[in-house]
Amino acid sequence: MKTPQSVRIAAALITCAMLSAAPLAMAQGFEKGANKYQRMQEQCEQMTSTDMQARKAQQQQRMMERRNQTADRLKLTDEQRGTWNDMQKERQQQMQKKMEKQQKRCDKMAK
Repeated sequence: MKTPQSVRIAAALITCAMLSAAPLAMAQGFEKGANKYQRMQEQCEQMTSTDMQARKAQQQQRMMERRNQTADRLKLTDEQRGTWNDMQKERQQQMQKKMEKQQKRCDKMAK
């Protein structure tokens, strides 16, 4: 079976394009590592802002409403609803621990 010349040319062009783009992609990856400290500082500043805290409270309220709607759709009994609420509280506690850990990192970085 003989390969048409146009297929060979197309394959060669694709290979050249990939090889020429590889160093650029690698350079962008290294650039992200250099600004890691600055990005973390910005994230810490956002965490402590009052705007972020207000949004967080609104988000928790929306999530509570969604969970209640989901429980209603599932037609859960009182016992099942209790288990459902316990599961949601566990998830919320896990998220709170994660945020506390992040806050400790921010405090440590600020020193």
